[in-house]
Amino acid sequence: MERSGLEAVVRQVVIGVADLDAAVWRYRDGLGFEVEFCDPSGWAVLTGAHVALALAAGDQHDDLGPVTLTLRTDDLDATVAHLEQHGFETEGPLAHGGHETRQRCRDADGTTVWVYRPFD
Repeated sequence: MERSGLEAVVRQVVIGVADLDAAVWRYRDGLGFEVEFCDPSGWAVLTGAHVALALAAGDQHDDLGPVTLTLRTDDLDATVAHLEQHGFETEGPLAHGGHETRQRCRDADGTTVWVYRPFD
């Protein structure tokens, strides 16, 4: 594949949230991210799994679009239960794709998180 010539790298994914404290809790305790910093103006940066996740509250996220995260796991039931204990809701039944079984979850701000277990 030919590169575009862009000499930059993606450093963050920004997710608009309604309640910064609740979102930090969900992503820190529910998904295992570490808080790099949390600014009272409505901005927090969390890191983990080789990616930075930025949360933007209030007018910080007015022009942001929807985001979907995916989590790969070996224990789908335990991972989904863990997310439910940390403010995520499951949506619909388990889905079976060509390579995995997955469950759609959503947080209070509407961000979709697909949790999937690949077939052996």
